[in-house]
Amino acid sequence: MNACADFGATTRPSVLARASDGDAGEFARIYSPLIYRMARRRGLDEHDAEDLMQQMMLELLRLLPRFRYDRSRGTFKGFLKKMTGNRVIDLYRKKKPLVDPVVLEGVADKDAEDPDEEFDREWQKAHLVVALDAVRPQVKPSTFQSFQLFALEGWPIEKVAETLGITKNQVSQNKRRVIQRLRAQVEEQERER
Repeated sequence: MNACADFGATTRPSVLARASDGDAGEFARIYSPLIYRMARRRGLDEHDAEDLMQQMMLELLRLLPRFRYDRSRGTFKGFLKKMTGNRVIDLYRKKKPLVDPVVLEGVADKDAEDPDEEFDREWQKAHLVVALDAVRPQVKPSTFQSFQLFALEGWPIEKVAETLGITKNQVSQNKRRVIQRLRAQVEEQERER
């Protein structure tokens, strides 16, 4: 997945515009899993994370018709990150935990990942999923399967070749083909920005 790490670093205004016009499919596909994963990483159980994600999606879809994308005021990514963090804290406050989550936020765990880096990585993953979904029908199923096993799931090239009945060279070529299409897809998405 390293070859794809820079994909999806920004929000395309067209996704926000379509969601505000009532076509929220792509918006939900990108941001629902992102919100859910971030809530889980902030310590919510599956049920609470699912509830939080659904509440936030409803709130976002109500806000979007009035939302005007202006990068000079900040990014949608920053807005969503702040909103997710605030909603998690609100939920903890409602449950009245033994320890105040605001206090816990300030305590740095030496082994814990930087929350900004973690959010950035999850953001990129969410956008990569959309790019992968767009590229998948552009290549043969066997080409995409080879790419998925080798590049995304980390199978050794020998195992992919043996499992799919192709050569190691074909596995490498399939990876290159899909990555080229992913880059083109991301460039197209960037132009929409």
